[in-house]
Amino acid sequence: MLRTAVLILLLISLKVFPQEVKVPEVTFPIEIIAQKQEKKPVLSPPERLKIGEKLQIKLFVEDVKPIPPYDVKPPVLNFKKPSSFLGIPEENALMSDAVDDFLNGRYFYAKEKLEKLVKKYPDAPFISDVYYLLGLVYSNLGEEKNAFNIFVKGCSLDTASKSKDYSCLIGAVFSFKFHNTQEAEQLLKNVDITDDNSLFWHGVAFALQDKPKQALELLKDIKCENLDINFINYCRYMKGYVLFANHQFDRSLKIINKIQSPEYYRHLLLLKGFSYLNLEKYPEASAYFQKFLEGYGSVEKISDYAIYGLGIIDIKYNRIKEALEKAGILEPRDKNLAQNLYIKVAEELADRNDFETAFVILQRSAKAGNAYIDYLRKKIAITAYNTGNYRYAFLMFKEIDTPLFNLYAGYSLLKMKRPVEAKEYFEKAVRLSESEETKEKALKYLSDIYFRLKQFKEYLLSVKKIKQFDPEYAADLLGWYFFIKKEYKKAYQAFNDPYMKAVSAFNGDLLDQAYSIIKDRKDRKSRFLLAYIYLKQENLEKAREILKELSKEKDKIGEEAGYLYAYSYFSEGNYSKAAQEFWNYAKKHRDTVLGRQAILRMADSYYNLGEVEKARQIYRKFIQKYSNTPEAIDAAYQLTVLEMKGSTGNIAQQIESFIKKYPNYPFVNLLRIQLADHYLENKDFEKAEQIYRQVIQQDVKE
Repeated sequence: MLRTAVLILLLISLKVFPQEVKVPEVTFPIEIIAQKQEKKPVLSPPERLKIGEKLQIKLFVEDVKPIPPYDVKPPVLNFKKPSSFLGIPEENALMSDAVDDFLNGRYFYAKEKLEKLVKKYPDAPFISDVYYLLGLVYSNLGEEKNAFNIFVKGCSLDTASKSKDYSCLIGAVFSFKFHNTQEAEQLLKNVDITDDNSLFWHGVAFALQDKPKQALELLKDIKCENLDINFINYCRYMKGYVLFANHQFDRSLKIINKIQSPEYYRHLLLLKGFSYLNLEKYPEASAYFQKFLEGYGSVEKISDYAIYGLGIIDIKYNRIKEALEKAGILEPRDKNLAQNLYIKVAEELADRNDFETAFVILQRSAKAGNAYIDYLRKKIAITAYNTGNYRYAFLMFKEIDTPLFNLYAGYSLLKMKRPVEAKEYFEKAVRLSESEETKEKALKYLSDIYFRLKQFKEYLLSVKKIKQFDPEYAADLLGWYFFIKKEYKKAYQAFNDPYMKAVSAFNGDLLDQAYSIIKDRKDRKSRFLLAYIYLKQENLEKAREILKELSKEKDKIGEEAGYLYAYSYFSEGNYSKAAQEFWNYAKKHRDTVLGRQAILRMADSYYNLGEVEKARQIYRKFIQKYSNTPEAIDAAYQLTVLEMKGSTGNIAQQIESFIKKYPNYPFVNLLRIQLADHYLENKDFEKAEQIYRQVIQQDVKE
C-alpha cells in the first residue's frame, strides 16, 4: 500500500498519467516556430593575399655610373693681348706672342713662352689668363696631368677674373675625368660666376655621386644649347641620364635622341632600351637591346643589362621559358640581376594565379643571391599562403614579425582552424601597428574570435575600438551580442544590417517593424523571412506563395523553403495534402537531410490520417535504408511508440531495446515513463519506482 502511495506521488510530481501519454512530436530541423534562428557569419581570412608592391625593373644606372666628361675639351676664351713695343715690356710681349702661337696651332712655342711667364712674372696683371692659356696648351698637347695641375694653380690665384673661374671649372672637369669627385667639388666652390655653365657642373657632381634627385634639381631648367659649345653634348648625355634615373623616361628620350657623340653610344643604347621598356614600347626596347649585343657582344659586364632587359620583355610576351633561360645565364654573371629577373617571372605567374609555380621560382631566386633576402622572404611567405601551404606561411610570417605579417600569421592560423593561437597574433598586430588599416583588420578578426570563444567582455571592448574605424560594422557586432543573448529588442535597436534588424524585430515580437523593413526587399533570405512573418501571422496563403517561389532555386534557402511549404499543410492538419507535398519534396531532394526528414513527415501524416500500417511500413523501410543516421533514430522512436499504441508484441522489451540503443535520444525519458507506466499497470511496482526516480533525478521536464 505504501509503495502504491509513493508511486502516485511520483506520478503527480511528473504530471504524467498513463492515459495522457501521447505520441510525442518529433523535433524537426525547420518548422513554424516563434523565432528565426540565425548564426553570426564567421569572418573568414582572405583566400589570397596581395603580393604587395612589385619589384621595380632594375635600371642599369643603379649600378653603372654616368660616363665622366672624357670628351669635354676646355673652352677657348677670348684672350685680350696686352700691348708692347719692340718686345717691351717683356711680359706683355710674351703673352701677346703666346696668344698668337696658340691660335695658330703653334702649341710648343706657346708653351715655352707661357712657362717663362709663370716663372719670371708671377705677379703680372694678366697672370690668371696665363695659367688658363697654359692649361689649354697642355690639354691640346695631350698632357692632361700637367693641364690639370696648371688649372688647379690658376684656380688658387688671389684674383677675380673669368679666366680664374674657368681654371676652377675646367680643373673640376679634369677631376671628374680622373674620378676624383671630391676634389672637383672643392674646385667648383671657388667659382664665382653663377651662370648655367657653373650650375651644370655642380649638377654633374651630384650625378657622379649617385645623387640623381639632387642632380635633377640643378639640371632640370638648364637648356644645353645655351651652354658653352664644348659642354653641349655632355650636357645632353648627363641630363638624359639624370632624367632616366629619376624615371622621367619620355623627357630623357627627347634629349638623348639628339646626341651624336660615339663616346656615349653604348650607354645610349641601354638608356633608350630601358626607357622604351618602362614606357611599355617593347618592340623598340628589344631593338636597342639586340643592337647593343650585336655591337658589343656579351663579354663586358654592362651587357648583362641588355640580357636582363630582353628577359623582362620575354615576361611581357608570356615567354616564361625564355625569361628563365636568361635568368639562368645571368646567375654566374650577376646574381642580383638574375634574382630580380626570377622575381619578375614569379610576380607575373602570381598575377595569373599560378601561385604554385611562382612559389618554386621564388625559392630558386632565393638561392641565386642575397640582394633581395627580406623582399623574397615576404614574397615567398605570401605565395605559400596563396598556394594553401598555411603552416609554412605561418612560420615565415612569424619570423618576419612585423605588425602586417602578424596579421597574416593570424590569417594562416585561422586557415589551420587554430583560432585561439590566431588571437595572440591579431592582438599583437593591434598593439604594435601604426597603420590604421592593419589595426582595423586585426580588430575585426579579434572580435570574431572573441565571439566564437564566448569571451564577451573582450568582444565588447574590441567592438568599442572598431567603432573608431567603422561605426556601421561595430553596430552590427553589437547587434550580434544582443542577438546571441536573446535580447532581441536591443539587437533590433543596435543592428545596422537591415536583414538582421528585421530578424531581431521578428524574434522580439515586433512584427510590424520586421515587416516594414523586409517587405520590399527582393533578396532571397529577406523573402524567406517575410514568409516566416506571414506564417507567424497565420497568413498561410501568402507564406506558401513566397515559399513556393523560393523553392524553385537549388540553394539552401530553396531546400528549406520547399520543406517548410510542405510542413505548412502538416501544421494546419491538412495531412492528406501534407503527405503528398512531403513525398514530392523527398523525390526532389533525395539523400539530403531534409529529404529524409520529409519521408518521416510523410509517415507522420499517414499516421495522423489513421493509415497506421502504411506509416509503419514507411518507418521500417526508412530504418533499413538509412541506418545509423539521426533520422533513422527518429524513425525507430516513432516506430517504437507506434508499436506501443498498437499493443503488439512485448511492449517492455521494445522500449528497453530502444533505450539501450539510443540512451541520449532527446525524447528517451518519455519512453522511460511509458515503460514505468507499463510496469505499474502490471503491478511491478519496484521496477516502476526505480524508473520514475531515475527520471526525476535527471530533472528532465517533458
